[in-house]
Amino acid sequence: VWNRFYCLSADNLKEQYEETAQAFGAYCAIVASDARVLVVSRTGELILLDATAKEYTEVARLSVFKGEKGLYAHPAFAGTRAYVRGSA
Repeated sequence: VWNRFYCLSADNLKEQYEETAQAFGAYCAIVASDARVLVVSRTGELILLDATAKEYTEVARLSVFKGEKGLYAHPAFAGTRAYVRGSA
């Protein structure tokens, strides 16, 4: 499962799709709503996914911490803002 991201059906836990990428390596934080999934990688990359898509669909991708090597904090949300803490 190294470097892989899986989408499973909430009804039966069957795999819907799988995506392989470095961002899904040793650790990533994942939070979701009915419409979106936010992945925060250990290297400080934010990946916004379409939660309703039948296959892996990125809506946006942004590197927020250049050179980050150990981001383990989950993001926090308030209203329309997301807060992410780096390790440095």
